Amino acid sequence: LLSDKLTQSKDTPETLKQWQARQVAFTQARSTCSGLWLRALPSGPRFRMSSREFTLALAMRFGLDISRITNHHRLPSCLCGAEATLDHLGACPQGGMVTQRHNEVVSICADALSNSGATQICREPRARLHGYGRGGPDLLWTSPQEDKRYIADVSVAGGINDSNRQRVMNQPGYLAEERAKTKIEENTANAKQNKMAFVPFF
Repeated sequence: LLSDKLTQSKDTPETLKQWQARQVAFTQARSTCSGLWLRALPSGPRFRMSSREFTLALAMRFGLDISRITNHHRLPSCLCGAEATLDHLGACPQGGMVTQRHNEVVSICADALSNSGATQICREPRARLHGYGRGGPDLLWTSPQEDKRYIADVSVAGGINDSNRQRVMNQPGYLAEERAKTKIEENTANAKQNKMAFVPFF
């Protein structure tokens, strides 16, 4: 219905872009397990959401304009200094939501490893490994029980933009699937150079 209205009217490209963003959000919201975060109980104070954080999280997941929310709650702009729009926060490598989520997952994994008895935990260990370029694994640690080294590469799919918006609308999970392929190829090849085996877990 919305598509027909946009076709019949002479709306601007920006309006069409906003509608496509909304369609992407609804497509992702219908995907399997997309609502599990609503039923997850916080395991500690750091995982509790304030009312404004919850409102912002819902708005982002439904592709709504978040400028009114950020202005109303006086939320800060992106870390890079740009306006905190939905498109920008989804793609900015410096202060975007994808980057923040990635760093948070790495931090949680590092804490869990430390609590489980792992030793020599190193973040961003690519300087100690062969084959990796700018990317590479996020964690390197040693298991005293097995006397083995392990690496972990955390990846968070995101960054919807004009080049992939139409594909995401028609294929839920597309970004995650493409990211998984890239990471599996990269880590499988480089793990062999470091005498390790890579096992994807997602």
